Amino acid sequence: MSFVTNTRLTVLTVSGLRGLLMAVMLSAIMSSLTSIFNSASTLFTMDLWRRMRPVAQERELLIVGRFCVLVLCGVSIVWIPLVKSSQGGQLFNYINAVQGYLGTPITSLFVMAVFWKRMNENGAFWGIAVGHVCGVIRMAVDFSYPAPECGEEESRPSVLLYVHYTYYCAMSLIITCMSIVIFSLISKAPTKDQLRGVTYWTRIDKLEDNSPNHVEENPNSPLDEDSDMKLKSSEDIIVEDDETKDCKYWVRFICGIPKKQQENVTPHISRKQIRQFLYEKPKWKTFMNINAVIGLLVMVFLTGFFA
Repeated sequence: MSFVTNTRLTVLTVSGLRGLLMAVMLSAIMSSLTSIFNSASTLFTMDLWRRMRPVAQERELLIVGRFCVLVLCGVSIVWIPLVKSSQGGQLFNYINAVQGYLGTPITSLFVMAVFWKRMNENGAFWGIAVGHVCGVIRMAVDFSYPAPECGEEESRPSVLLYVHYTYYCAMSLIITCMSIVIFSLISKAPTKDQLRGVTYWTRIDKLEDNSPNHVEENPNSPLDEDSDMKLKSSEDIIVEDDETKDCKYWVRFICGIPKKQQENVTPHISRKQIRQFLYEKPKWKTFMNINAVIGLLVMVFLTGFFA
């Protein structure tokens, strides 16, 4: 009797753990999708739509952003058959492969931009273009030749058989960095004023007083001196009239569309305040660097041991 009871408890425990892990995986996927949808819709709305329609108001931008999210959801549903055909239908491998194909060049771009002062706009553009072309080519080949079923003959190209996607991502990282270096060196180098506060080495550099772009630091001045807009306190909130019986009111309420926009300008943050914020005390700087090195060594060991 006790054996049967223990067996039932074990089965229930295993089932509960499976349900817990399934909930964790679904939550992680939903969190990733919502962040991707939000970022993609923001990029489209703020960088593309505002260029096409400079006179667009905030309400229009809000509607366009939400419509963009709906379109992305539809594209994600249509993309499901491609997920099944890539990486043997394994979702984890598919996510890592696609992120490696398309995200590795972006990693190269950010690392080079932060730690290399000679990098310029020309090198960034052509470097990310070359890296993405390499990633898209590999991804297209991966989708065109899905993994065969168990017992079927292998007919995929050698680049898919002998070059794992992780190795290909490492190659793409190197190719992107080389492209950034080459195109940056054959074009004009950025000036010291352009690099001030941009890279890791120039993040707290001071601008000389004789620089033509020197602006007197005034923490009370607005962010844009040419603008006619005036600062308003956070308490000056425009209250909507109680049109609870109006259909437009409920449509705006359900969709989250504001009726009026509070006119407010972010106060200017002086360069001195930025430098003080970025300054690191030597003691804690050394402590964080040591922890970063230990973390990297642990990650390299785990990756090499379990790969």
